Amino acid sequence: AFPHGEVVVCPAVAASLCRGHGLTLREELLTYILHGILHLAGFRDSTPEGAAKMRRMQTRLRKMANSRG
Repeated sequence: AFPHGEVVVCPAVAASLCRGHGLTLREELLTYILHGILHLAGFRDSTPEGAAKMRRMQTRLRKMANSRG
């Protein structure tokens, strides 16, 4: 365990949902991982404003990750 928590992802769930989300398995897994890390960093998506802020940050981080291969 780590001081701030852990991010646990189920690849089987990601594989079953990625097509419905229009994503590759890699993109779906990355989305889950980034979402979890943002929660550990203090982001909350329990309000419309918080969810929008979290989505913007996820998009920003996803673009950074994709630009690095």
